[in-house]
Amino acid sequence: MKIGVVGLGKMGLNIALNLLDHNEDVVGFDVFDGARQAASEQNVPVVDSLNKLVDSLGEQKVVLLSVPSGDITNDLAATLIASLNAGDIIVDAGNSNYKHSLKNYELAKAKGIGFLDCGTSGGMEGARDGACLMIGGDEDVFKQVEFIFNNLAIENGYLYTGKAGSGHYLKMI
Repeated sequence: MKIGVVGLGKMGLNIALNLLDHNEDVVGFDVFDGARQAASEQNVPVVDSLNKLVDSLGEQKVVLLSVPSGDITNDLAATLIASLNAGDIIVDAGNSNYKHSLKNYELAKAKGIGFLDCGTSGGMEGARDGACLMIGGDEDVFKQVEFIFNNLAIENGYLYTGKAGSGHYLKMI
């Protein structure tokens, strides 16, 4: 399964590199040319549009977001929900407000798309070499992509926290 990473800044690039270290099939996208160039220089496969990223992901699409919280994440989630299909999965690994995560979850769920909110601790070093992750959302969706969290986390460093919003809520507190 190919994993799309959207947002190739400090955290997203390190997440993509961590996944590549674990032999995952990754493709990245960032709106900034410089971020795409920096990722490409570190052997992260990149595309130059969100549409190309979605098109490159195969039958079941998994998109991990690592973008600033707020309108950027919410607009991106809405755009992805409009272009993904039932059974696809979005993982919001940014520092989103848990209330926004709940709204994005509901929008995705209405279309049959899985949505997980993932609180991420450990900064850039953790993203690169092993983070602590708190994941909220439907358990069946979590189990489909649990391998991603296992790869990204330090040993025993991820936790399925329950209902949508709980991953970002736990990170907040």
